[in-house]
Amino acid sequence: MKFIPYSRYTITTYLTENEVKQRLVGQIRPLRPGRYARRNEIVIEKPYEGDMTENGFKVIRIANVNSKNPTLITGIIREKSGKTEIKICMRFETFGLVVFSFISVGFVYASFKILPRIIATHSIEPRLLLLLLFPFALYLMFVFVFNNECSKSERFFSDLFEDKYRD
Repeated sequence: MKFIPYSRYTITTYLTENEVKQRLVGQIRPLRPGRYARRNEIVIEKPYEGDMTENGFKVIRIANVNSKNPTLITGIIREKSGKTEIKICMRFETFGLVVFSFISVGFVYASFKILPRIIATHSIEPRLLLLLLFPFALYLMFVFVFNNECSKSERFFSDLFEDKYRD
C-alpha cells in the first residue's frame, strides 16, 4: 500500500496510436456540468468522464451514480519504435488534494500539540488519544480510497489497451 496519493505507470501496447485513441473515446463521456443535480440517473454508459486532447487524456472515474471519484487520471499517448506508450499519472483532484492536505496538517498539528503532554504527564488520556488518532484515521481512509481507485483504473486501462488481435 502506498502512503502518498500519487501514482505513475506506463502501458506499452502493439496497438497504433489511433487504435488506442478510439478505444479511449469509447470509454470516456464529456464532462457534464451539474451532474450532481441528476440523482435519478440509472445507467452509466461509460465508466470515465473527461476530455481527450490531441495526444492525451484527462479523466475521472465515475464510481457510481451519486458520486464522482476524487482521483484525477491524466495520460500521454505516443508512438515509440513500433509500439504505443501510454504514460498514466493518477493523483487527487484539486479539491481532494486540499482536503487531503488539511487532514495531513491536522495530523501533524495534533501530534505536536498532544505528544509533549503525553510525555510530560507519563499518562495517556483517552480524549487526547482520540484527538491524535482521528486525523490519522481520516488520512488512512483517503489513502485507502485512492489506492483502491488506482488499482481499479490500472486494471481497466491494462485490459482496455491489451492487444487481443496480434501475437
